Amino acid sequence: MPLLTSSVHVDQALTNVSIAYAQEQSRFVADKLFPIISTQKLTDKYFVFDKGNYLRSVAGVRAPGSETFGANYTLSTDSFSCTENGVHMDLDDLIVANADAGLNIEISTTQYITEQLLLKREKDFAAAAFTNGVSGSVRLRYLGEAPLVEDNTVRADDSLLVNAGVGG
Repeated sequence: MPLLTSSVHVDQALTNVSIAYAQEQSRFVADKLFPIISTQKLTDKYFVFDKGNYLRSVAGVRAPGSETFGANYTLSTDSFSCTENGVHMDLDDLIVANADAGLNIEISTTQYITEQLLLKREKDFAAAAFTNGVSGSVRLRYLGEAPLVEDNTVRADDSLLVNAGVGG
């Protein structure tokens, strides 16, 4: 019986390629539309300026020697509360020690857990921003890397443009 290819080679994982379904962190939009704000407290209040004061003008033409038109705005407060999201993935020392080098299991796991938290933030953002009575639109435009001169020696980096609006 002749030798078979399977008898002279044991399959191994490639060390220079793997496939994962992930989104680049720069492609998430929640923090671009509603930036993260630092706070020392888990709950507190913040000031709210009355929208109506900013949607109308009381300015007018002033006659010589007369006082300018008076303006005022009203303030109220609202409350916020912070929640902590978390997720973990157990990596046993034996699993880490036995993993193939090309897998980079600790880095891959860190990237996976990070993406899980980013996806949670995106879902929370969408649920809060697009509830009943609130409308919104998001337009994303991805521009890939492109040459800026004919000989391709100067290239523009890829970019993501985000246009968004939320209304009530």
